[in-house]
Amino acid sequence: MPDTYTPDTNDVGELKVQIRELKVALARLVHDKDISERNVLKKVEELIEEVKELRRKVKVKHVEQKNKEEEDEHKDVEKEEDEDEEEEYGKEEKEDEGKE
Repeated sequence: MPDTYTPDTNDVGELKVQIRELKVALARLVHDKDISERNVLKKVEELIEEVKELRRKVKVKHVEQKNKEEEDEHKDVEKEEDEDEEEEYGKEEKEDEGKE
């Protein structure tokens, strides 16, 4: 039995085929990984846009709510002023009636 191994030419051809298959498989994996990363980045960008839109809506809603509260306060103040004016007008009429 010889001390060194001499590969058969069929073995070399088979190894070359296996190496090519491994290269193809590796290229597919890299391609799939690249596509997956792109999909993830695209999804992240979509989510960022959704978050921005939700922030805008929340901000608008907050401003609308604040405006409504201010309008309600303004209406309450006007109502109180009207009531005060009516009371004063009523007092003046009574005083005028008492003088006659």
